[in-house]
This record gives sequence, structure tokens and C-alpha cells, in this order.
Amino acid sequence: MKRKEIRQKKKIKRSKKVYFVRFMSFFVILVVAVSAVIYVQAEKTLTKTHVNTKIKSSSISAKNPLTILLMGVDTGDNSRGGADSWNGNSDSQIILTLNPRTKTTTIISVERDTMTNIEDASGKIQSTQKMNAAYPLGFNNGGLSSAVTYAMKTIGNQVGLNLNNFMIVNMDGLVNLVNDVGGVEVVNDTNGSDVYQGTGSGKITLPGSDKTVDSGAIYISNTEPEYKAYVPYLSGNPKQLINGEQALVFARDRDTLANGNYGRAAHQREVMTELMNKMLSLNSVFKYQSFLNDISSDFKTNISINLANLTALMAYKDCLNKVVSVQYQGVSQMVDGGSYEFIPENVDLAIQNLMRQANDESVTDKLDQSVITYENYFGSQIDQYYMPSATVTIKGEKSETYGVDTKGSLVKINKENAQDYVSSQGGALAVN
Repeated sequence: MKRKEIRQKKKIKRSKKVYFVRFMSFFVILVVAVSAVIYVQAEKTLTKTHVNTKIKSSSISAKNPLTILLMGVDTGDNSRGGADSWNGNSDSQIILTLNPRTKTTTIISVERDTMTNIEDASGKIQSTQKMNAAYPLGFNNGGLSSAVTYAMKTIGNQVGLNLNNFMIVNMDGLVNLVNDVGGVEVVNDTNGSDVYQGTGSGKITLPGSDKTVDSGAIYISNTEPEYKAYVPYLSGNPKQLINGEQALVFARDRDTLANGNYGRAAHQREVMTELMNKMLSLNSVFKYQSFLNDISSDFKTNISINLANLTALMAYKDCLNKVVSVQYQGVSQMVDGGSYEFIPENVDLAIQNLMRQANDESVTDKLDQSVITYENYFGSQIDQYYMPSATVTIKGEKSETYGVDTKGSLVKINKENAQDYVSSQGGALAVN
């Protein structure tokens, strides 16, 4: 081959390489530019979700535990503000701790009917009533910022934590959240029982319709006929994928459940755990753009939505490899014609110490004097109550239930101690 031809071929190869490098450089710049535009748009959209409070939110770092108060707010009809307002009742109150050191998520529902001292931003007691009154009382005294501040101070005092991060979502938001992540998997654990209709098997007719389904289906059409969705009962209690409308029903129903409000709280934790897992698994900036746009009008938080925090939040994904879901049960008592839940001292001590350990804090041997317990409210000891239990799930599959002692430690369940700890269905744990 002639030298001239060789030089020409080398020149062509160099030209192709140059064009390829230029093309790839242009492609990378284009991707970065598009991603930046999408992020800026998302950040702009989400500025309206941010709420400033007198309690400063903690910095997010995947090296430290992150605790968030999650609240579902029912804005109801126009008497409470309507769907476009945040004036309503906090129907669900969940505390979620992500600990990157132990790669563990700890989640607990705080019973909304708990008798408690409601505190303002400075810790001053404003009222003594049901815990879910903290949010609307704060709202009436200063709008949304005051509402979440009252809730964080009040609920934090009950569980022994200084809560400074919150996220709240209204009912439309829950539907959108679940639908945007492609649904969540849950277990209908009614075992075919329907307390509302008084059946333990066979067929039932869903209220507000002529639809016949297996007993044990979960629904709320008996009290909220506008919600027609239901979660069917499947023999053997397998996981089933449900959509947003079904998730809302699953998280709100209590009438069909053997354990009422406590059973509902367990379902809310189940939905939230699955939802968090799906949210932290999103791996596309385009998916996040759609996701964030959809929830922006139904979601509020004091956590700044910026690139650093979003990146840090994604780093907590491994914490969902192990999920500790805590179940406790208070004692129902009538006070001035109203039904309240009172937490026995040892139960609250167990809850506080378990949550302290989840946050890498030292345990305590006594409660703050401002915390209302059954004993200090009525001035007497309670004859019988159950200590909390905790269901530990590894990588979404293997689950085992433990008891929780007053030090917040998990206790192996056996035939001798099972009767001391509460089950998710109410009553004592059963040992197979």
C-alpha cells in the first residue's frame, strides 16, 4: 500500500474518532442540560410544598439517623376547609426512623385518641385532650406552620424524641403517591372476618352496592359511600398489589377490623413502608419529575427539596432492608362522655426506649412528668395490659414478631411469655 493511501486512511480514522468524541461530548452536555432543566422545574414546583416552622429541620446526612413525623390529614368537607385547604384532622400519625448505621427502619403509629398534653412551640401545655387535636388546635392558632409545630412537640413528647422533620399528605395525595409508584403490595390479614357485618366466612354484600365478595374484604363504603374501592380477602393471606384508591381504603378502614383503630394503624404502617420502598427505588430523573409534579399540591414538608437533600435521601435506601414495625395498645376509658386511649407507664417507657435506640440515643428509666399515662391520670395501677410487640421484616420477605421490654429491647417470644405482648389483631400474641 502506498504511503499516501496509508496517511489518508489514518486521517479518516482520526476524523471518525474526533466526530465520535464530539458527538459523545454533545450528548453528555445535552443529558446534563436536560437533567438540570428538569431538576430546576421540579425544585420550582416543590417550593410550594415547603413550610417554615419554629422548629428547625435537621440536616440530612446518610451517616446519621433520620426521623420524620408522617401525618395523613383529612381535610373533609368545607366545614373543615375542603380538599384545597390544610385545615383538618390528623387521622394518621406515624413516626419513621431510618438508621444507616444499623441499616434499619423503625416505624410506629401513635394512636390518635391518646389522652395527652398538647404543647405549643415553646413546650407550654395548651390543652389536655386527644392527641390528634394538636394539629387543628395549632392550625387555629397560627395556620399550617403552627399546626405541624404543635403536632411535632406533642407527639415527640409522648414518644420521648425531639421531632423536627415532618411530612404531611392529604387523602388525594395518598392516592396519587401510590398510583405514581405503580401500586403497593399489602396483606389482607382479616382471615375472612368482618366485624362490621358480623361474619367470619362466606359471602358479603359491599355496602352501597350490590357487589358480592368473600367475607374479610376491606372497605369504607359503609361510612364513606363515595369510595367504592375495596381490598379483597384472599385465602392464605398472600401479598396482593393494590392501587391508590385501594390503598386509601386499606389505610382508613377500621370498622371491619377486629382491632379497630390499632388494626388500621398497622395497615397504615404497611402502606407507608411499601410506599417508602418504592419511592427510594425510583432511578430515573424523569420518573421523579412526574412523581414530584403529581404530589406537589397534596404534600407539605419542612425538609428543603434540593439536589443535596434528594441525593442524601436516596442514600437511605439500604435502611429498608430491615423494617421494625411496632404495635402497641392502650387502655380505653370514658372521660366526660368521650372515649380516650390511655397508655400504661411501662408501655410508654418501652416505646420511648425503642425509639431512642433507633435514633442512637441512650435509654431512660423514667418518663417526663408531663407525659400522661394511665397511672398518673387515674392515680391507680391497671390490672391488665399488654406490652408492645415488634414485627421485624428482612428484605420484604422473612418476618418474625418479638416482644418489647421497658428498655426498648426485642424479646424472643415463647409459650411462657407470649401472653404478655400484644398482637396486631388485639389481645395476646399466639405461639404456633
